Amino acid sequence: MLIKTKICKRCFKNYIPSLIEELFYDKSEFCLDCLNKLENKIRYFKLCDCKCESLYDYENDYESKTVIDLIKNKYDIELTNMFIIKYLLYLKIKFYNYTICFAPSSKSSFNKRGFDHLHEMFKLLNNKKIDCFIKTQDIEQKHLNKVERLNINKYIKLNIDKKELKNKRILLVDDVMTTGSTLKACLELLKTCECKKIMGLVLLKHI
Repeated sequence: MLIKTKICKRCFKNYIPSLIEELFYDKSEFCLDCLNKLENKIRYFKLCDCKCESLYDYENDYESKTVIDLIKNKYDIELTNMFIIKYLLYLKIKFYNYTICFAPSSKSSFNKRGFDHLHEMFKLLNNKKIDCFIKTQDIEQKHLNKVERLNINKYIKLNIDKKELKNKRILLVDDVMTTGSTLKACLELLKTCECKKIMGLVLLKHI
């Protein structure tokens, strides 16, 4: 009997997918040891009267911080599936029939990376996806102080006709939530679109 082995894209070691991986981590390209280093930490919260949740703890999960840095600042596109794969079945069921809207990124960040990390992270979900926001100024939030981050709403605008979102279930997604200002600005704009329901999802959240 031929045993199928894979090479983990995180640790680069050969591994044999277990039955658990085959059942629950479909399409995974990471060994179970690497996946288990990401600590599941779902947190529920409300923002702008909308239900939101985060999947990982940014401050206390060293592996999550490392992986997001490798993706965003070291441009490692091979790791983009890692955060979603652990929750794939959960997300597919909970957000079935939701349209995914992405929080906006700066053009300079996109150009440096050569790929849109949020699109890559959520491509395993078959939901319809829309880029409905734009930053009117090319601002990278990592260079802003807390006060400047809280005023980020001045630079975020809708990029589509509101009718495209009317009566739709919307899932707004972002990668890292620090002050929540970007998520809040986007949620406030979505609330003007007569959506049927709006929920927020961030991968990593500062406590």
